This record gives sequence, structure tokens and C-alpha cells, in this order.
Amino acid sequence: MNYEQELQKGAEAQQLLNNPIFKEVMGDIKNKLHEITLNTPTTEMVACMDAIRNEQLFESIERMIVSYIYTGKMAQQMMEETKEVKKEFKR
Repeated sequence: MNYEQELQKGAEAQQLLNNPIFKEVMGDIKNKLHEITLNTPTTEMVACMDAIRNEQLFESIERMIVSYIYTGKMAQQMMEETKEVKKEFKR
């Protein structure tokens, strides 16, 4: 993937995280998963581990979106640095 594509992907990820409906849905799901985790009896080991695993998996979605944002920011920086280097060589 080139810098422009990474930048676009990062911008779209930022828009997604800033979207009020997305925020609400993510919050609702996170709360529901947390509630399930808290209400699963520790005596039911498999169910308890599944609940914890589901909560962790869900949290990884947000981390992945944030990583796209950071990658887009790094691509922007690399594009700017590349432009500066090209300017220096043209002199």
C-alpha cells in the first residue's frame, strides 16, 4: 500500500471513530460484553473464559482502527519528508 492509500485509510478510520452512531454502538456493545463478563459465574469456567475472550476481541477492533489512524499520520509525515528531500535535490 502506498502513502496516499495509507493516508486515506487513516482519514476514513478517524471519521469512523468520530461518528456519533459508531461511538454509541461501540459503547453499547462494550457495556453489554462487560455486563456478560461480570454476570458469568466463575464456577462456569468455559463460559467465563469465553466472555473474557469476547470482550478482549471486541476491544481489539478499536485498537486496530486507532492503528490505521496512526499509520495514516505516519504516511502523511513520510509524504511531507519525501517532498522536502525532493526539493533539496532540485536545488
